Amino acid sequence: MKRKKIRLPSAMIVLALGLLITGCAKKEAAADAATANTEGQKNLGALKVAWIPTGMKQTQNNIAYQLGYFEEEGVAIEPVVLQNTNDGFTALKLGKVDVVAYGVTPPLQFISEKTDLVIFGGSAMEGGVIVALPERVEEFKNLENFRGKKYGSTRGYTGDYVIRDRLRKLGIFLDRDYTFVDLGSDNVIVQGVIKGAVDVAYITADGVSIAKDMGLEVVLNVADLDPGYPCCRQSTTDEVIKEKRELLVAYLQALIRAYKVIYTDRDTTVNIVKEASGQSVSYIESGIYSSTASKYNPAPARANLHRFNEYLRQDGIVKDSDINLDDHINSDIFSEAINKILERYPDDPVYLQLKTFFEESEKI
Repeated sequence: MKRKKIRLPSAMIVLALGLLITGCAKKEAAADAATANTEGQKNLGALKVAWIPTGMKQTQNNIAYQLGYFEEEGVAIEPVVLQNTNDGFTALKLGKVDVVAYGVTPPLQFISEKTDLVIFGGSAMEGGVIVALPERVEEFKNLENFRGKKYGSTRGYTGDYVIRDRLRKLGIFLDRDYTFVDLGSDNVIVQGVIKGAVDVAYITADGVSIAKDMGLEVVLNVADLDPGYPCCRQSTTDEVIKEKRELLVAYLQALIRAYKVIYTDRDTTVNIVKEASGQSVSYIESGIYSSTASKYNPAPARANLHRFNEYLRQDGIVKDSDINLDDHINSDIFSEAINKILERYPDDPVYLQLKTFFEESEKI
C-alpha cells in the first residue's frame, strides 16, 4: 500500500479551554477528506481528536495520521493540539473534542462522578518500572522493604497505582507505613533517587533510558505484577457515539492498522515517532521496543479496566457510587472495527492475534 506523508497542519491551534476549533483546521480536514474520495475511499466526516504530538503514548494515532490511514478509512481528523492530558478531558466534557486518546485514571474518575464519558478503545498498556540506586536494587525487589521508606513518583502515573495495590495487599499503607513524594516528572524522579530525596521510585517506560544513563537500575517491571494493566485509553461521550458511531469504527480501523505497523515495521515506527516527538532513536526504541516498554494496543480491554478501577477505588481516586462501569465501556465499536479489518485480511496473523486478545480481555 502506498504510504502518504502527512504533516500536522501548520494552522492547528493550541486549545485554550473554552476556545473553538478554527476554520483553518476544518478546511484542512475537508481537504484531506476530498483527497480520500479521489482515491475511492468513503468520506464519513470529521473527528476532532485531542492531540499531544510529542507524547509517546499517542504512537498509534501519530502513525495512523502520518501514513494516511485515517483518510483511507474515510475519517478526516482534526487534531486539536493540547498542552497536557487534563485539558483533553475538560475539552471532551465541553464538547470541544470528540475523542481523547490518552489517560485511564481521569476518565475512570470522571465516570465515578457521573460524567458522561465512554471508553471505546485502547492506546497503551503497561510501561512502568521501579528504579533504585544499584546498591539498593536487591533490597527493593522485596516490596516488604518499602516500609519506612520514601517512595517517589507522580500522582496519575498508572503503574504507581498497581504498586500501591500490591503494598496494600502486604499490609503496607500510604502515610502510615511509607511516605509518598510527588516529584512531577520522570526526569525529576530520577534526580530525586540519585540525590537521596527518595529511596525508591516509579517511573514510566519513557524515562527508563534516562534513568539507566544516570546510573540507576530497574528493580522490577510493574507488568510482572499485573500483566496488561491499562495506561492510556480512547475516550469519548455517549453523544458523540450517537452522532458519529460510524466514524469511531473507522477511526479504530485506522488504529488497528497502525498497531500492525508498530509490531511489524520498526523503522517506519521509529522514524514517525522521532519526527513527532523530537526524541532520539535510542529513547524511542527503549520506550516502544524494550522489555519494559509500553504495549500499544487499540482494544478497550474491559477486564483490565475493571481491575484497575478497583485499584483507584481503594486508593480513594474513584468514588464509591451506584455507577456501573460496564455502562461506560463500549466494546462493540472495536468489535466491529476488527471484524471489518479481518474481512479484508482474514488470514493476517497480527490481526487474528489482536482479535484473540480483545475477546480474552472482555472476560471479567
